[in-house]
Amino acid sequence: MTTDISPLKTLNERQAAFVRAYIEGVSPHEAALSAGYAEGTARVAGTQLLESPNIALAIARAARIRLARDVPLALSTLRWLTEHSPSHKVRLDAATRLLDRAGIVPPKAPDPPGEFEKPLHELTQEQLYALVAKWTVSAAVAEHELGNRAKAVNPSPDPDIPTESRTTCLRKKTPDKL
Repeated sequence: MTTDISPLKTLNERQAAFVRAYIEGVSPHEAALSAGYAEGTARVAGTQLLESPNIALAIARAARIRLARDVPLALSTLRWLTEHSPSHKVRLDAATRLLDRAGIVPPKAPDPPGEFEKPLHELTQEQLYALVAKWTVSAAVAEHELGNRAKAVNPSPDPDIPTESRTTCLRKKTPDKL
């Protein structure tokens, strides 16, 4: 008998039992045991089942369904905390989370205005000169930092090879002139 949990491929009964046990929170080894795999092979089977794309998709779908069933309980817990918690902080956090889940979020504070928020064509000549000077300094700093990170691309000479041999090797590697 097969159980259709996955849209890609139908799972067999043991695979479906593994998925059901795994989403209840047990380890892959325990899920494989409860699905009917032998004690000696359950640990390896559990790991291999988790690596299967069909099993992974079935686990994701079953977990999503399980989480959806728990949403009313979570919301009622938040409501209870909002109304009955002795801690003001807990009540505030619960109320904030309820509002967040409802899609009601506080407006974000505007960013502080920058030095030059206006478009370039609206800036005065002094502001444009200041902006160019600022960018020039920033470019010089960036160029200096990049220059300090640069490494020499010339190979360092090997002290074990005599100078004559190095030039001979280089000449042999260059193509002949036509």
